[in-house]
Amino acid sequence: MSSVYASFMDKIILLPRERDFIAAVGLCADQSVVSLARHLRVPTHQLHYTIDKLTECGVIRKVWIIDTFDLGITRFNIFFSVSGGDRRKHDQLIKRVVFSPRTVFVAEVGGDFDYELSILARRASEVGSFLRELSQYYGDIFRVHVISTRLSMIHFPRKYLSKHPSLCPRLSIGERSGMVVIDDFDIDILKGLSANPKWSIRELARQIGRAESSVDVRMKRLMREGVIKGAIWSTNSSRYGSQTFKLLVQTRGLSDARRGDMILFATKHPHVTSFIDGFGQWDIELVAEVAEYAELSRLREGLYQHFGDVILEIKLLNRFSVHRYQSFAAV
Repeated sequence: MSSVYASFMDKIILLPRERDFIAAVGLCADQSVVSLARHLRVPTHQLHYTIDKLTECGVIRKVWIIDTFDLGITRFNIFFSVSGGDRRKHDQLIKRVVFSPRTVFVAEVGGDFDYELSILARRASEVGSFLRELSQYYGDIFRVHVISTRLSMIHFPRKYLSKHPSLCPRLSIGERSGMVVIDDFDIDILKGLSANPKWSIRELARQIGRAESSVDVRMKRLMREGVIKGAIWSTNSSRYGSQTFKLLVQTRGLSDARRGDMILFATKHPHVTSFIDGFGQWDIELVAEVAEYAELSRLREGLYQHFGDVILEIKLLNRFSVHRYQSFAAV
């Protein structure tokens, strides 16, 4: 199964201006190159070159951030393992998971599980039906360990790459729930943006068979109502020598004040790129990118030092290849 990023053997060394770009405007992929170049104080043509180079090298990939919570759609994270045996059956299972119309994220991980899977559903019963169908065909090799419900998520800049101030300090989803009603036209737009994030409005309109002006009006409304939060440059940190980890934090129960403290800790920490508030076996998931394992150990120790009164356990997952990464699925 191929990754959503291009596959390369050799790591690359990022130039200072490339590190500045990822750190400073990584959460602003929906803004014009002209405005981003002005913020970075570099020529527009140079920024065009940087974006093209990093994209072709498999370092960055544009992803539209769509807040499905506003639509009454919940994201469920499923952590599962695959036992040995028939390799062909294993490949069929992963292919079925990756290309399910509900799936928005699949990654191979190291730790207590083999895979991390995210699907969208309006009701928990839909998740049960999805898993029962998989178990019916692959029950001898398919083992679900944990299911967690995502309540909200915050993306942070990659501050460890550069001290250049970020144009967007954070990007949040999940602040509301079920507030916006959409129709088939809106769904076509969201599906198009999610599956083909590089499309311009003109290309999107042509692909879904709508007038460009109408698509533009609808997109502006979806942005105004908070369904489309913007776009980010998703980064394949392994291309430049960093590894991605997820810290699964189980607590005794977080008050609003302590949760706010943990968000502030994540906001300031240079290696934390995402904060996920959930419900299930653990309460918080932190995504971190580090070049050395010692940096991950210091992050973990920092969490225990500041939140030892509420933390029960922190599990670590090493994220390897990502097979699917989208923000929307019509369910």
